[in-house]
Amino acid sequence: MRRWQEFVSTGGYWVTVLLVLIAINFICVEINEIELQSSTETDDDPVMLTLVEFPDILQIRVRRPIDEAVEWMQLNLYDIHDTGIGTGPFSDFLTLQFILPLRNLLQETLSWSVVILIFMTLAYAVD
Repeated sequence: MRRWQEFVSTGGYWVTVLLVLIAINFICVEINEIELQSSTETDDDPVMLTLVEFPDILQIRVRRPIDEAVEWMQLNLYDIHDTGIGTGPFSDFLTLQFILPLRNLLQETLSWSVVILIFMTLAYAVD
């Protein structure tokens, strides 16, 4: 454990991570060049999976259905027949009861140094 701490503290860990990322970058570039050369020569070659792009065959297009569902919910669920039930009143409740008091606590009551100290303590406790 002590050797690991020395390795990390001297910067060896980050140098190793940087070298690995550079190696992965060169591998991706080489694979992409090989793929481009093989695709121009013949179209019968099998598709090579690379780290450069996610395969098109595995992509699922969900943007349009999700956008349409969100638009429908914004129009129809904001306030359901003036009953006080819907996403609008719920959003107002969360904003007034939780978000604004938390903002006031962090901006006006506590100084910035105390906020940083709290988050540092939480990060240390989690680690």
